[in-house]
Amino acid sequence: NRLEYFGAYPAQAFSWAVHVENVSLRQGRILFGGRAVIGGFPNVDGSILQTGTEKQIKDYAAELIAEAGPIGVMIGADCTIPATTEIKRLKWVREACRLK
Repeated sequence: NRLEYFGAYPAQAFSWAVHVENVSLRQGRILFGGRAVIGGFPNVDGSILQTGTEKQIKDYAAELIAEAGPIGVMIGADCTIPATTEIKRLKWVREACRLK
């Protein structure tokens, strides 16, 4: 995909597959003129969101926030998550984001 084509699109927030496009949340903030960005966690079976420990998931969320900044960032999965993902794992992400 050519994310740069969407830079002028009149949206309030942007979401893309960070790990597929190899464009970080921080890079996306720049590309989209400082507007809100969404995502950060890989969304495939066997990824950290499905297999990581509570500490690993919380640490990863904290790294995403540290890298992209705490304002205008919604931490989540790139696109959707596998239906088999346990809800407690999403709660760990939410808990980690509250601490920032």
